Formats: sequence, C-alpha cells, structure tokens
Amino acid sequence: MRPRFPLVLALLAFTIGLAETAVSQSHLLVFHEIYHDTSAPVRAYSSLPTSGALHPLERPSPIRRRIPGPLPLGPDAAEQPFALPPVSAAVGFDFDGIPNSANAPTLIGVPSDSNLSVGDTQVVETINTAYEVYDKATAMPFFPPQQISTLFTGMPGLCGQGVTFFFTDPIVLYDKIARRWIISIVAGNNTFSTGNECIAVSASSDATGRYHRYEFRFGANNFNDYPKLAVWPDAYYASYNLFTPTTASALACAYDRFAMMAGRTTTVVCFNTPTEFALLPSDLDGSNLPPSGEPSFFCRPSYHQFTALVSVSRGLR
Repeated sequence: MRPRFPLVLALLAFTIGLAETAVSQSHLLVFHEIYHDTSAPVRAYSSLPTSGALHPLERPSPIRRRIPGPLPLGPDAAEQPFALPPVSAAVGFDFDGIPNSANAPTLIGVPSDSNLSVGDTQVVETINTAYEVYDKATAMPFFPPQQISTLFTGMPGLCGQGVTFFFTDPIVLYDKIARRWIISIVAGNNTFSTGNECIAVSASSDATGRYHRYEFRFGANNFNDYPKLAVWPDAYYASYNLFTPTTASALACAYDRFAMMAGRTTTVVCFNTPTEFALLPSDLDGSNLPPSGEPSFFCRPSYHQFTALVSVSRGLR
C-alpha cells in the first residue's frame, strides 16, 4: 500500500489556506446584547392568543444568492449513487410530534422548520413558532405545545413582542457537556427587514425550568436569516445569511457559552464574510469531546463540487 501522507498534508494545507483566506476577507464585528435576564420557570407561562388578525401564512423560501464562478460540468461528485446497508434499531416510542395547528388556529407553516434534540431525560421539539417538551421515559408531553415567544415573555424589543406571526427559524440544541438546553428563534419586524436573535439557555437540565434569556441585533435594517447554531466546548457558534438593503453575506459568530450559562452580560463576536454564503458550524453531538483547542469548523457549499472547511473560529476566539 502506498503511503497517503502527501495527500493528507495537501488537504491540511488546503484547509489552512481556506481558513486564512476566509479570515483575511472578513470583517470582525462585536455586537453587545440588547437585553438579558433570567425567566421564571417556563412551565408557568401560558400561550396568549395571537395578536392581530389570524390568517394563513406561508413563509417564503429562504432568500438565495448565487455562488460565484462557473458552474461545474459532469456529474455531481458529492452525490452518493449507491445505497448503504440498512441499519436496524429497536424503536422505543413511536408518536406524533407537534401538529401544525400548534402554530396558531389558522397559521399554516410551510415548511415546518422542524427541529428536535434529545437530552438525558427529556426531548424538546420545535416547529415554526411552537415548542413542546416530552418525557424521554414515557414519551408524554409535560404540557400542551407552547409558542416559543412565551419563552421571552416580558422582554423588550422584537423578542418580547408577544405571540405574533413575526418569529421564524427556531432551533433547539442540548449542550451535552453542561446538560443545558438552548432554544433560539429570529424575531422580525412586521416587514422582516430587521431581525433580532432571541436565545434562551436553560439554567439546569430541565427544559421546563428557568432560562437565561438574551436578545441580539446585528445592525439597523439588517435581517439575520437562515440561522444555524452549534455547541462547542469554547463557545456557542452560529451562522446567518445577513441581508441588508443592498448586500447579502455570511455571518459567522461565536457566543460566550460560559457567560450565557451563568446568565451574565455578554457580547457576540462575528466575522462578516462578503464572499461566503450559507455557512454551517460544526456541532458536538456525541459524548467524546474534540481535542483540546480544536476549533469549530464552518462548512460552506462550493461550486467546485466539494464542501470546504473554513476555520473562522480561530479568529473568533
């Protein structure tokens, strides 16, 4: 067998080159929180009637930006043309998740923006504007589906606007290192021309308990669309497609994980990368931690038929 070290070194050099290029072409930004506090146990909150006239609402597809460069010729090198062997698994529970009707009596969520995360004893699901907490041992919900906006009851700004139609792109994650829940959603104004990021980090492993709540804004008339959130030992990493009245770019961010778990004042550090779009941060899902000091990588689509790794997190730290 021929040695593969040259290939490995070439890939390493290529990845490092991408990282340096991404950081050099990026603009470092620091955003201060608009507001933070610690909530009452969210099990005590009840959903309020949706404000305004109820009407069917079909959320438009995410705004797209064409990747620069020539289109590749030939078959897609990233496509898997064969089927892998089936994987057997013992099904413990089989039950319906949150119904579309949980959004609002006549709110139609298309697509549903479904997310689900599994903790030690609970399972949390989110759809367009609603969430639900299930008992992992029995598959029974702790309470009926609630509006995600109720997690931010009493907050100022767009995150505290109450139960309206102007929330989108929810995410739920379980921080397996610290046994905390992270629930986020984008709150927009009535034209979705300005967005605020609403993030709730649980104060314990109980998803029905108290949350440290934060609100961030990425500039006037800027909308942070298509968020992706990830857990990593040194930070909570996030990416957004940031739309301004005249530009569209990728935003790669790092939230202070330790400050948010403690409910302290914090900032978010970001790179605005005009040459990139639709980044995806690496997320810690298993029980094995990455090597000490290993950065979180951001993946991006490439018109050269591969997915590139961009280590912007080295610059974020």
